[in-house]
Amino acid sequence: IAMLFGQFHMEEAQYGAKLLKLMKKKGWLVPPPLHANTEIEG
Repeated sequence: IAMLFGQFHMEEAQYGAKLLKLMKKKGWLVPPPLHANTEIEG
């Protein structure tokens, strides 16, 4: 069962990596700002 799960997980990870690469290439994925100022003034 563990081997079956491992195999399934690897296939999903590879698919996800391909999708992420495509989204970045097409400009569909907009990364969030690296540092957001969360301080509340007042």
